[in-house]
Parts: sequence; C-alpha cells; structure tokens
Amino acid sequence: MEKKIAVFDACGTITKTNNTFDFINYVLKKDKFFRFIIFKIFLLFSIIINYTKIYKLIKRDIIREWSIGLLKNFSVDLVGKRAKEYIEVISREYLNEEIIRMIDEEKKNKDKVMIVSSSINPPIKELAKILNIEYVSSELEEKEGRYTGKLKKDLLGGKEEALELSLYDLNYSSVYSDNIEDLNFMKSFGKSYFVVHDSNNKLLEENNNNFNFLYLNNYEYRNKDVGSINEKTVKWIYIPVIYYAVSRWHSSFFYHLFLKEIIPFTLIVYFFTNQELSNFFVIPLSFLVFYSVYEVGGLYNDLLAHKEKDGNGTLRIKSGIKINFALFLFIRIIFAAIILLFLFNLGYCSNIYILCLGLCLVAYIIHSLIKNNLRIVTFFLLKIFRKAVPLLVLVNSVNNNIFINIFLSFFLFDAPSEIYFYFLKRRNKVQLKKVRSFKVKLFLFEFLLALIIWIYFSMPIYFIVVVYFLILNIFNYLFVKEKNII
Repeated sequence: MEKKIAVFDACGTITKTNNTFDFINYVLKKDKFFRFIIFKIFLLFSIIINYTKIYKLIKRDIIREWSIGLLKNFSVDLVGKRAKEYIEVISREYLNEEIIRMIDEEKKNKDKVMIVSSSINPPIKELAKILNIEYVSSELEEKEGRYTGKLKKDLLGGKEEALELSLYDLNYSSVYSDNIEDLNFMKSFGKSYFVVHDSNNKLLEENNNNFNFLYLNNYEYRNKDVGSINEKTVKWIYIPVIYYAVSRWHSSFFYHLFLKEIIPFTLIVYFFTNQELSNFFVIPLSFLVFYSVYEVGGLYNDLLAHKEKDGNGTLRIKSGIKINFALFLFIRIIFAAIILLFLFNLGYCSNIYILCLGLCLVAYIIHSLIKNNLRIVTFFLLKIFRKAVPLLVLVNSVNNNIFINIFLSFFLFDAPSEIYFYFLKRRNKVQLKKVRSFKVKLFLFEFLLALIIWIYFSMPIYFIVVVYFLILNIFNYLFVKEKNII
C-alpha cells in the first residue's frame, strides 16, 4: 500500500529564517570573523545582483555558492555543534507556531511527515530532530572530517527527484511551502498549502485556484512597534523623547536620533555655515525640543489607533496600559520651555521656529484624526516638518540658500522611500522586496544626481549627505542590524 506523506518546506514555512544564510552567518560570526565580513560583503553584492536582474544572465545563485564556500575547512563536528546551538535559538523565538501545529496534526493523519528543503543539511538535520520528523535537504560535501565548501547534493529546484514522489500516494498527501519556486513541485500533491506572509504573494493568491492559502500572522514579529508600550516600558515614557524612542526606534534609538539626525545635521550645518562652535549644542537641543513636542502627537495618534476599523493602525500601547496624558503633556511643556528660553537668550529662538513647532503638532493631530488614504498627504507634511523644524532654530543666522540646500539634502535622501512605504501600507500592499528594490534604485539615482549637482553646480552638500548615509548603512548592515540569532 502506498504511503501518505506530508511535506514541509523549512525556510519561511517552519521557521522565520533562511536556514542557509542565517546559519552560515551564525557560524562565521562565532568562529571566523574575517570570513563573516566577507559574507556580509557578498550579501551587499547580492542586492546589486537582485535589483539589476543580473541573476537572469548568470542563471546560478552565485551568492549562495560563494557563501557556502566560506565553510571550507570547517570541521564537521564544529559545524554540527553550531547547528545545535542555532536550532535551540530558532526553537525559542523563530518557529511559526501555526505550522508546528499543522505538523502535529499531520503526524496523526499521515504515514510520514518530513522536511524537504534546499537549505544545507546541518541546521535542517537538527530542526528535524527537535520536531521528531524525517528530512531531505541539500548536503555539504565532506572530506576527512572537514567541509570542502561545496555541495554534494543540491535540492535547489530539484525537490521532486530528491523525494521520489512515485513511492507515495500523492492524492492523499499534502505539502506546505512559502516558496514560489516550489509551485510546480506542489502541484503534484492532493492538498497544497501555499504559505502567505502578511500581504506578500497577494498577486499569486488572486490569480491561482490550485492552492489553499495559509496565512501566517508574522506582523508582530516583524513590527516591533506593536505592544512596545507595556508594563516594562510605560514607567519611562514620561521622560521627554523616551516615548518616541521606545515606541518607534526601540534598541536602535542611538542610531536613529544621533547617527541619522543629530550628528549629520550638526556637522553639515557647522561646515557649510558660519562654523560657530555653538552649533554643536544648538542643533542637538533643537532636536530634543522638536521630538519632545512631536511625541505628544505620537502618543495622541497611538491612543486613537485601536479605533481604526481598517486595521491599519499600529497598536503600540498594549491593552490595559494606562497613561496619564496630562502629566505627559505637562512635563514636555516645562522641558521645551526651559530649552527654548535658553536658546532665546543666545539669540537662536525665533517666532518662526516656535510657530512651526506648534504647526507640526497640529499636523500630527490632524493626521491622527483623518482616515484612509488622506493620511498619505499629512504623512508627507510631517516628513517635511521633521527635516525642516530642527533647522529653523538657525533661521536668523544662516543664509536662506544654504538653509534650503541642507533641508533638501536630508529630505530628498530620506523621505521618498518612507513615503512610498507608507503609501503601500495604507493600501495594504506592502511587499518587502518591492520596497527594498525601490530603496536601492532611489539610492543609485540620488548618488548620480548628487554627483552631477556637485560637479556642475559646485554644491557638494547633497553628495556628502548621500555618501555619509551610504557609509552609515553599510556599517549598520555589517555590525549592527542583526537578528538575535546571527
């Protein structure tokens, strides 16, 4: 009698990770830091390959091949040890619980449940072990107890042959995967479940009747804003700027406030204006005043988020958490007033600056009150305020042309991609690959535009800003922006 089988993909289906790249990253970071840096450079190069469509000419996943090559001369025992550690972390934080329930259910109804994955075998072997199921995966080549950096068996695009489908009664078998490349493989099964993450793969869903669609709600996993104001954090939010840091920036507070805003703004203002040392504390103070006012609108917006019927509101305040809005507002009024008085005595605080601080708060409140796609307009307006208002503290001491150039340099680099992402979010059409592609193309365009402006108009500000953020993003990618497991 032919057996009934349930087949599960690993990456993006059982786990929320890519178990080739994330595992290699984990191993190299632990044991070979120089190779870890090379690996990160490979991943940066993969962005160029993916978004310039070079891979269609190459017809090979060379980044995958190069990355696997970095495991050359690693001992099989050491990699096996790292695989156990890696899967221990995966099992705590990065399993899709709904898929785990489906695996348990399939164990009751099928003769065999197994993982079929094109990922390399060390992590998949350990994953199968903790789930108590069988597995088939791509296999690293070994020689004298060490890996050669090559594959002995590669399942990428070849799952049908590896599984030997003829041995099973496929009419009563099932398959689960989130990988579009598995579509032909999945069509052979009586029940095929295509895993959908958030709004990704909506186009496939709308134009395909061959699959059941299984939705995984990973939004909270991806969006750290959700529930960020909770029992542990609520006591700190009365300190000015901390509410915005906790609810939007999280652990990357220093990166966003200082490395992306205060430091580059201060340096650009210093070198392209009158080079007064006072800029080194006037600009930071201006940012502190701005965000202490801006986060009042942020809190108001968050308090109204649970009332949004379209489901687009981000529920940053955990249910049951009480916030004393009057105290929150009073502390910020006192804080802002003290700094503004200090700046006024130094001759930096103008009526225009104070007026725009107020207008920004009004704009945020209006943004919170209006509904649907009208918010795209107010979001655009808020982005202008965020880049312009902190600079307005210098409006009486800086040439207007210089002021406009500095504002445009920062606004044009940062705002378009954020506005584009917000536009997609409001229309429930967020596709991460599409957003990343837009960011890469926009950066390449801005880099060339900034270079042209510098060469032909002798205006280097924009180019310096672009290069600064290029270096910052590369540094962030290589050393900072990592999941806990890698």
